[in-house]
Amino acid sequence: MTVARVLGTLGKTVIALGLIILLFGIFQLWGTGIIEARAQQDLDSEFSDLLEASGALGPAPAAPNTASTPIPPPAPESASDDSATGNSATGNSATGNSAADNSATGGQAAESGNEDSTTAE
Repeated sequence: MTVARVLGTLGKTVIALGLIILLFGIFQLWGTGIIEARAQQDLDSEFSDLLEASGALGPAPAAPNTASTPIPPPAPESASDDSATGNSATGNSATGNSAADNSATGGQAAESGNEDSTTAE
C-alpha cells in the first residue's frame, strides 16, 4: 500500500464520520422537536378528555356564602399573665402590685397607705 492510498482512505473515513455527526446534530435540533411536539399534542388531547369527563369545563359553582359564619373570638390570655386585672405570676393578687413593683418605686405603695403591701405590717 502506498501512502496516498492510506491518506485517501483516511480522508474518506473522516468525511463519513463528519457527515454522521452532522446528521446527528440535525436530528438533535430538528428531529427531537418534532417528537416533542407530537407528545405534547397527545398530552393536550388526553388532558382535555379528562377535563370533559370530570365536568370541570362546565359552569363554575357558586361561591360559598361565608357571611353567615361568625368569626370566633380570640383565645383568652394565659393564667400566668392576666393583664386585665394587673396580676402577674409573681405579683400580689389582692392589689395587683408585685414585690418588684414595690422595690422599683422605693416602697411607695406602703407609704401611700396600701395595707395589703408586703412591706407594711
